Amino acid sequence: MSSQALSSAGSASVEAPVAVPRSGLAWHRKYQRMLIAIDLVAVTVAVFSTISLRFGTEETMPGLTGVTYGVIAPLLVAAWMWMLSVGLSRSRELIGAGIKEYQRVVLASLWVFGQAAIVSFLLKAELSRMIFVTTLPLGIALLMTGRWIARKWLARKHTSGAYLTPTLIVGRAPDLADLSGDKQNLLFAGYGINAVCVLGEEPAEDSEAWYADLPRFRFDAVAAEAAKGTFSAVIITNGLDRRQTRRFAWQLEPYPVELLLRTNLTDVAGPRITVHTVEGVSLTRVDLPRFGGWQFALKRFADVVFSLAVLILLSPMYAIIALLVKLQDGGPVIFKQQRVGVNGKLFTMHKFRTMVPNAEELRAELEHLNEKDGPLFKITQDPRVTRVGRVLRKYSLDEFPQFWTVLKGDMSVVGPRPPLPSEVEQYSPAHQRRLLIKPGITGLWQVSGRSELSWDESTRLDLQYVENWSLLGDLILVIKTVVVMFTGRGAA
Repeated sequence: MSSQALSSAGSASVEAPVAVPRSGLAWHRKYQRMLIAIDLVAVTVAVFSTISLRFGTEETMPGLTGVTYGVIAPLLVAAWMWMLSVGLSRSRELIGAGIKEYQRVVLASLWVFGQAAIVSFLLKAELSRMIFVTTLPLGIALLMTGRWIARKWLARKHTSGAYLTPTLIVGRAPDLADLSGDKQNLLFAGYGINAVCVLGEEPAEDSEAWYADLPRFRFDAVAAEAAKGTFSAVIITNGLDRRQTRRFAWQLEPYPVELLLRTNLTDVAGPRITVHTVEGVSLTRVDLPRFGGWQFALKRFADVVFSLAVLILLSPMYAIIALLVKLQDGGPVIFKQQRVGVNGKLFTMHKFRTMVPNAEELRAELEHLNEKDGPLFKITQDPRVTRVGRVLRKYSLDEFPQFWTVLKGDMSVVGPRPPLPSEVEQYSPAHQRRLLIKPGITGLWQVSGRSELSWDESTRLDLQYVENWSLLGDLILVIKTVVVMFTGRGAA
């Protein structure tokens, strides 16, 4: 279908409007109510379980005559719930995806207990330190678990076509085509693309584009359609200058519609982007990633503590796995392989052996069975994998010796996938950025499909991690990895 060029008034040719669902933002209000119920259960359990077990509700707080912990407990629950609301931990902009929701939950919880400590000090009351040691961490753990479960439920709703915000995409044809890879991510975030507004000339091959069957609206008719409730969100990809964007926003202002601008800063996460005004000029600030300083020192400290804990606590399991690998065929227990680490430095990675001893020699005979693109080599039913090895791979147990590599300093617990030298030889300049930080035992690639991912997908996730890593993000990835290990999802 052809169209006229975008005029100064911003018009574009289109077909007649087609009705789309009017679910709007109603799903968000329902989801918010569900989160309130989940938070209330989590906070109540954390407060009353720890206080009743430690003190009993009838015990009086030292320094406050006649005030029992039975009175303090509901006040603490109310303050906690209030702060979760005031801290915008359930706002539409961040619930259901990303780590900012978790960050606000943690900050709201810390604020409540910080204020409780200040109030008890001012009143000269002796609020037990046990509440800070037990109630706070238990509450945060329950809140985070509840939010995670709610997200999984919401994601299933989104992917089944429910709880979606009808969304119009505005942009030029090339920008709309570029959006095809993000459709699933938008769906996961709750935005169902129901219509498009194509700006400017449409190429002849437009009839084969991913949006070819979607209804199309004229640009100058978008506000009228928003007034009808045809869609509840508008995403502008490109094609409008500053003046047109401002006028467009004014047109949508009277209606309950979200207006979103898709940034060209691909794979740059929200925490690195801030918008501020300088002398009346609105500027978007992008913090450049840093690969040093106190955060990296803290990351290394966490790596040492965590790897030591795993190596010590799971040593009996290590012994059992080593015995099973040895009894399988009498070959070596540990598989050693050269990988490329930070700044291109080679290091030796250790894993429990999951293949026959001469696996590398047999690879040449199996090249024709390779199911992956790029330099990756994967076979769904690889004949070189032993029976014990299949179990170890399914639950990622073969990765455990890598904690020794982490302790030595060649790897991190969380980071990009450790590449082979042969892979690095095929890296583009963009791919080389994966080598700016230490590779990890787990990462975005591990919790997003593992061996199911293509070369491009795994590379994109690695680069996304490099650009946006954070300590809290690392913690969340570790928690997600534990879940993936128990389910065995995406294992080769």
